[in-house]
Amino acid sequence: MNKSIGIIGSIVMWSIIITWNAYIFWGENWMDYKAYCVVTSPQNNEKLKVMHYILLCFDVLITAADILLTFINKKQLIE
Repeated sequence: MNKSIGIIGSIVMWSIIITWNAYIFWGENWMDYKAYCVVTSPQNNEKLKVMHYILLCFDVLITAADILLTFINKKQLIE
């Protein structure tokens, strides 16, 4: 059961990542000159900004959950 949940979760996450990146970079002119390792262009600037805000929210929530789990684990160790 746990193995299948992990496999399904991995497939879902990979699908979301591939779909999101295809959405952001669809229609991008790959022959434009850009700075080294910079993928931002006027065509995808707003999409990348939204993606960064979404990821920032996830990072904050995950950090808060990690802190909460640390407190719960410490409390369980004391009892």
